Amino acid sequence: MKLISDNSGINREIRGVRIIVAPNMENFLGGGELLLTSLPAYEKLDDHMMVSHLNELNKKQISGFIVKRKQNTAHLNKLFETLVCFCEEHNIPVLELPQDISYWLVIKYVLSQICSNIVVAKFIYSKLTRDEISQYFAGRAIREKAIEKLICGLETMLGNPVALYDAQFHNMYSSTSEPIELKILKDSPKYVPNIITQLEYIRQKRNNVEYIKEIDIFGQSKYYLLISEINEPLMELDFITLEGAVSALLYFLIQNETVKSIEKKYHRDLEYRMLNGSLSESEKEDVANLLDLNATDEYRVITFYLKSGNNKENFSAEQRKETKIVEKAVLKFLPKEYIFCNTNRIIYIHKENKKKENGNFEESWKNFKKKRKIN
Repeated sequence: MKLISDNSGINREIRGVRIIVAPNMENFLGGGELLLTSLPAYEKLDDHMMVSHLNELNKKQISGFIVKRKQNTAHLNKLFETLVCFCEEHNIPVLELPQDISYWLVIKYVLSQICSNIVVAKFIYSKLTRDEISQYFAGRAIREKAIEKLICGLETMLGNPVALYDAQFHNMYSSTSEPIELKILKDSPKYVPNIITQLEYIRQKRNNVEYIKEIDIFGQSKYYLLISEINEPLMELDFITLEGAVSALLYFLIQNETVKSIEKKYHRDLEYRMLNGSLSESEKEDVANLLDLNATDEYRVITFYLKSGNNKENFSAEQRKETKIVEKAVLKFLPKEYIFCNTNRIIYIHKENKKKENGNFEESWKNFKKKRKIN
């Protein structure tokens, strides 16, 4: 950083640090803060309105500005000149931050210097990061776009690349153009940071130290958040950032799973109606198109159910739970095309592949029955 104003106010006491996110930032300050900005909050203001807000900030006895010039437009250049002139007139120091240094690196450093203990720093940093994360989900943000923005924002806040993977370790979102391949090493130790929620991570070392957070959605699906220490080691304050990020991800991933579950149930209902003959001819054609079933293809339908020795146990919650377990087992051994549960019954629609020998399907089915002891 370099000082770009005169040094007359360089000895002002720093009592806090904030990123300017709104023109009326003075309404959110306690006084004595060091303010970080690239001036986007003032972009829609003219000089007179900006000076009005700067006067209000000065009344809060702010300690100074750290600025980053991201856009080189005529209007922003004019606002930048207005800021520097105002600060020199009122003895407020202005420092310029290089483009490759994150505001969050500055915030972490400042908090470590001004806070009486790490507990206070953690509390303040938690508030700042949660406010930042909440912006990605403001209004009617589209889930996919919000998650993508969050993953990219996390890289800026943590100073390291971040990626999200599904249960099969397929990359869904990444803060880099070339995502790191996820692989969880055997016997990797658990790591619990010294913060309030104490989320548990997997810590492992491949090319770099990696932290992996498993995100479980109601026991139905799993996701993995990967942070790689490529640029700098994570510190306790970084895990506070992750604490808020995981909560936000959980919220949106639950929404995703709910939508997928509703769609899956809808498709299964249509499949069942097609198989039991309750659709008209015109409805069959519509449903077949929706389910991507081709009239010229050949299909096999396999149906089986769990029979209880006690009639009272039929259709019970325990039996439905066991049926779900069997359904998951079927998906491990057989092609994942069309399979669904109907109370205590599992129905599987298998599409014949002309390019492969039918024996492949027969062999897979026999292996499944043998391992699961199905007659």
